[in-house]
Amino acid sequence: MDIRPFHAIRPTRDKAYLVATRSYVSYSEEMLRDKLLNNPYTFLQIIHPDRYGEPQSHGMERFRKVRERFDEFADRGIFLEESAPAFYVYSQVHADRSHTGVIAAVAIQDYLNGHIKVHEHTLHEREEMFRDYLEVTGFNAEPVLLSHPRNQRIVELVHQCSQERAEYEFTSTDGILHLMWPVSDANFVRELTEAYAALPDLYIADGHHRTASSALLHQSVPNKSNAYFMAMLMDESEMHFSAFSRMVRHSYRSLAAVKKAIQTHFEVEETMGPRDLQGAEMQLYGEGKWFNLRLKADVEIPHDPVGRLNPSLVAKYILNEVFDIFDQRRDERLAFLPDTDHGHSLQQAIDSGKYEFGIRMGSLSGKDVRAVADAGEVMPPKSTYIEPKLRSGLLIYSLRDE
Repeated sequence: MDIRPFHAIRPTRDKAYLVATRSYVSYSEEMLRDKLLNNPYTFLQIIHPDRYGEPQSHGMERFRKVRERFDEFADRGIFLEESAPAFYVYSQVHADRSHTGVIAAVAIQDYLNGHIKVHEHTLHEREEMFRDYLEVTGFNAEPVLLSHPRNQRIVELVHQCSQERAEYEFTSTDGILHLMWPVSDANFVRELTEAYAALPDLYIADGHHRTASSALLHQSVPNKSNAYFMAMLMDESEMHFSAFSRMVRHSYRSLAAVKKAIQTHFEVEETMGPRDLQGAEMQLYGEGKWFNLRLKADVEIPHDPVGRLNPSLVAKYILNEVFDIFDQRRDERLAFLPDTDHGHSLQQAIDSGKYEFGIRMGSLSGKDVRAVADAGEVMPPKSTYIEPKLRSGLLIYSLRDE
């Protein structure tokens, strides 16, 4: 694998906590308004360049405004450029877990050669739109998240540098501690580059469209800088995998009818409430009641890497057969919810009356994702919710040869 250090453009130390932001699509309209009106340093000011309350620009005009606003930030001294190429060790620390990896420049050629593997289809229209965005703005501002199996030498190197004082150390309003160490020491850079070079493959955990659009840009307007894209490389054991629950509405079925239909393939047992699910465990919630679901012994489970997954089994034996839902991407009766709190948000959503039934399942693993990607297959829609969710604007990779 061709993994390199790079000269990051990044916020000055005193402003990093003000600049770095979640993806703007994760904010409600009210929250976005508050950020734009009250934080002049947030990276949202760049990727949402029109003044709040003014008519919004679109397409290429909007992309040009993004670049103009980025240049304004640079001119105001909000950003600095690293004097020497560096790897960036980055860590998110939650109350109950942490995620640590390395942000680096990753070669497009490894993606084109199939050594950066995918588990999702991408839409060509979105690829082209993001390519145009990258060509006009000239930067990556949010790393693609790439995973790899555990590598002891990489673990040792990352641990070694994370014992020093972090360049960035701040807690965001969602309670997550962010730590970042730029490392340009020649010996460290050489050893880490060699360790990554020995990896046979990497796997896209989050950022399929961004990777594909970076490849399109390099193929259409090649230069030395856009031959790489910014990514965070992470040991898959450092990632946290949650399932997506399925929520059904307009089913026109009673709980009794749904239970009866599900019992064709599942043992159904009423239980006190939601709980942590492991492996093939599943739960159903409706009409204020929780049920544990266990596939019957005579139900055939496919051996292929996609068919054996919980989302595939739920689709086949519950969504298809019980609710007549066959197109998970387009059927408006179906919605998805990340199962990050052991079913409590799902229960609230069903109790609100917006949905009638919820289905939970045990989460997948990095090994499951690798098996699908290695087989050249794709995951069912909304198969896994992977953390960490990375920040925009904390590090910026220039795609221009300047």
